[in-house]
Amino acid sequence: MTNPTTTQAQATRPVGRPLSKRGRSAKRAVEKFLEQHNGQFTAADVRRVAKQSKVTVRNRLNALERDGLIKKVDQVSSGKRGRPMAVYVKSDEQPREKQTVRRNREFVRSMASKTFEERCAFIADALVHLYNEQVEDEKQTRDSRHQNGRGFTKYDALRGTTDAERILEDEVVTVEQVNYWLQPTQKDGRARIMKYDRQLKALKESEEA
Repeated sequence: MTNPTTTQAQATRPVGRPLSKRGRSAKRAVEKFLEQHNGQFTAADVRRVAKQSKVTVRNRLNALERDGLIKKVDQVSSGKRGRPMAVYVKSDEQPREKQTVRRNREFVRSMASKTFEERCAFIADALVHLYNEQVEDEKQTRDSRHQNGRGFTKYDALRGTTDAERILEDEVVTVEQVNYWLQPTQKDGRARIMKYDRQLKALKESEEA
């Protein structure tokens, strides 16, 4: 089992078919436009400068938006029938994947600086908090039935509920439980408990208030 104090974030490669030569050329053309352009822009602006097809530009902009490099801020009429055109700006934020890697690296470093007792206390508090966020019928069935962004995910509900109830009953957290929740997942290399970092951040802020 992976030692939580030495776990390092693993960068994941994007899965999918590699870009063709034409696709790579289109990608460079759109990225060049973004490098040279400041302020708001539409897909039509990109097509006009990058000399790429409507579909190609739309696909590239969608990919850049998913990565957090650009964001929609408005809509304007195209002067034709159909939906209005989205207005974009370059995002000041880091790409989402890089943000995830950075947060996980900070988390791993934080855990490494803690004693084992402190890591146990963190996992116990985190699991009990997530358990308390579950709706009553979810606690009873040890499942995640409500898409409310609170408590455990459907994948973790059985294990998380079981661990939390044991912690509440025995008032102790085991080594196996700590290692399980600090272990990196195969999907993105993050510690398993880190998928709940937003909920746990809110918990920390409420405790400090």
